[in-house]
Amino acid sequence: MKYERTPNKQVALKCLHNSQNIADEFLNKVKKYSINNDCILNIYGISQNPDTKDYIIIFPYANGGKLDDYISNYVVNWTWSERLKTLNKIIKGLRKIHENEMVHRDFHTGNILSSITGYVYDIKNPTSNICISDMGLCGEVSNIDEKNIYGVMPFVAPEVLERNPYTQAADIYSFGMIMYFIMTAKQPFADCAHDNILAVKICSGIRPDINELEAPKCYIDLMKRCWDSNPDNRPNAIEIEELRD
Repeated sequence: MKYERTPNKQVALKCLHNSQNIADEFLNKVKKYSINNDCILNIYGISQNPDTKDYIIIFPYANGGKLDDYISNYVVNWTWSERLKTLNKIIKGLRKIHENEMVHRDFHTGNILSSITGYVYDIKNPTSNICISDMGLCGEVSNIDEKNIYGVMPFVAPEVLERNPYTQAADIYSFGMIMYFIMTAKQPFADCAHDNILAVKICSGIRPDINELEAPKCYIDLMKRCWDSNPDNRPNAIEIEELRD
């Protein structure tokens, strides 16, 4: 395959600290997890710092930043139509990940990025492409021995907090919390310390407070299904996308 070099392209670099002796198997997996999809941030390649020998993953640069920053900095009137478009892009990306027999493992608003097009200072709500990032932690569904806990606590499924393996259902729980952010423009459990006390509460079934007037009933019902304490009761990504469409 022949590649054509593109000059003057802005990219983002993620340094894997203390990765000098990282296994080739991990690097090959990083390449494998680069899924070609508009709703997933692609991985251009892997390089290495010549001084520290740490590995560096190269991504497209998302100029709108994280989803929460994009909403705070650029969006003036976030209509329900725009919220649902954003949600559709996210679930399309997650469905693609799951169709590739993978689990994201670190799914939260900080790993959803936006790339803005148009003249952002001349219009109220610039057009943006929303995509899922940080595929480096992705793992295969068959890898059920992985019990390390990654991520931001309010987005981590209760069964994972209880040291059970990550599954696609755990990603769906995280998606439910992303639905909460899109509904309220607030992070789940924003007024709580992210400590062992919160972890115990999540495992006992505590979920963010809901104002029934903030969203349609069908939206809230789906969100509650996504963050059900029983992973078997959660819908899969295909079902969610079909419901959203």
